[in-house]
Amino acid sequence: MAQRWVATMVLGQETPTNVAKRLREGWVPRDPKTVKEIQHFPTIEHGRFAGHIGIEGMVLCEMPTEMVKQRNEYYANMTDNLMRSVENDMNRAETPGQPIQRTFKSTVSSEGN
Repeated sequence: MAQRWVATMVLGQETPTNVAKRLREGWVPRDPKTVKEIQHFPTIEHGRFAGHIGIEGMVLCEMPTEMVKQRNEYYANMTDNLMRSVENDMNRAETPGQPIQRTFKSTVSSEGN
């Protein structure tokens, strides 16, 4: 199983859309009963994720590694298709006397930025 922390709150404000998105992707809150090595760990005491592993507005979620791999491949394919489409559009718009300079840059953003 792959694990990740999912934000349930940011700066004291609940983030239900973030949680719903992650649950739709297949992430499931981690039940403390599934942890055998560690005896003491933080759990959420109230609300929707009461009894699950979590701390300070975060809940620990898990998903089978095969699903994570498929999900990552899906998004990588979507990105490749988008980049090919952009390249094709630029090739159609380009003229022999006015070439289009191509500089590709990736950025990462998070909810709230």
